[in-house]
Order: sequence, then C-alpha cells, then structure tokens
Amino acid sequence: MRRGVPVRARAQEDGRLIATRALFPARLETVVRQKTRWIHGIALQGWDRVAWTRSPLEIWMRGRDRRGPLTALVLSLGYVLLVLTAVLWGAHAAGLAPLLAVSPLIEALLVANLAAFAWRAAWRLAFTASVHGLSEGLRAVLRIPLANRVAILAGRRAVTAYAKTLAGRAIGWDKTPHESRSMNEGLRTGAAQIGIAGSAPRLAYPSGGLPARLSVGNSRPSARNRTGSDAGKGLAAS
Repeated sequence: MRRGVPVRARAQEDGRLIATRALFPARLETVVRQKTRWIHGIALQGWDRVAWTRSPLEIWMRGRDRRGPLTALVLSLGYVLLVLTAVLWGAHAAGLAPLLAVSPLIEALLVANLAAFAWRAAWRLAFTASVHGLSEGLRAVLRIPLANRVAILAGRRAVTAYAKTLAGRAIGWDKTPHESRSMNEGLRTGAAQIGIAGSAPRLAYPSGGLPARLSVGNSRPSARNRTGSDAGKGLAAS
C-alpha cells in the first residue's frame, strides 16, 4: 500500500503556493452563519448520527472535530472571568476590595495557559506570514479576539438549532453564498469581449460545497445552457 508524501510547492508562473483555496464571507453575520453550519453539522449532527467508536485514534480525531460547542462555552467563561478580574483589580486599586490571593496551582495553570496562547499565536503568525506576508501574519494575530467572538456566537446558534431538532423540527441549514471578485472581474471582461448583452456574468459559490454556477443578468443560475448559447450569438454577431 502506497503512502502519500506531503509536498509544499509553488507555481512557477507567479510563485503562489499550490493549495486548495476557499472563499470566506466578509460580513460578521454571514461568517457566524457559516461557522454555525459547520458546528451544527460536524459536531452535533455528526455526534448524533455517527456517534463514537472504541478506537483511541478515532476518539481523538472525532473529539477534535466536535469540540466546537465546548470551545464556545470555555471561551465565554474565559471572557467573563477576564472582565471580573479587571473589575476586582479596579476595586482593589480604588481601595474598595482586597486583592484575592491566588494559590500556586491556579498560578501554574495561568502561566501554562499564557504559554499555550503565545505558542498558538506564534504559529498562527508564522504560517500566515509564510504565505501572505508579515503584515497579514500580524493581522491574523490581532484577529484572534474576533475569531473567538465568532466561535462563541456560532456555538450558541448551533446548540439552539440542534435543540430545535431534538424537539421534532426539521434540520435547517444556514445558507451563506460566496463570491469571487477576481473571477467575477474576469467574467465581466470576457463578456465584454464576446459581446454578451445585458449585465455581466456573475460567478456564485453556493453553500454546501456545490459546484459553481454561472448566471447572466437576472436569469436563474440553472440557465447554464442559455448562457452558452448567448455567448455563441455574441461571437457570431462579432
């Protein structure tokens, strides 16, 4: 049996890393909806339909996939404790309350958590900077609080959606359409060259991993054949 070998390669034309690229929504509400679908489907519905196995490796892998709701809960408690700590420090600075003593065990846990956070942030910066540059690597670290906020909101939304299915409702999946600006610009340029009438084509990426669909003007996405025939008419007219 052959074993795959991971290869890190770049294209000779532009030096870009050869990898699978996925589009991600740009609005917070849409991002939360998409992550909700991931957590609901992978963590909760996956647990409900596929359950667990006795294999330690399978338990480890499935546990990593299904940690979304627990991650949201831990992050929420962490931010609550952070706010309470800031309030207690402020009260102590104002002379309104004594400073709470921290046991050696809690102190060791705090140091370990800080070290783990610094480790994850460093790798986040390094991997992002290696592909997109140092400025994007720094932005990736600065976006950690925003990513945590998305995880908390999506976790709550996913648990609520799953609870509704336990009450007898049908499973509802949040839809998050995607668009590629660079590809849409290319389609508009090509449409102008071949003389397609009406508005420029638009490449849409529907949710759920379905193939991309091409539509012209206000026609429905399924009118792929009509798009091709219109393109042929434009070529013939030219």
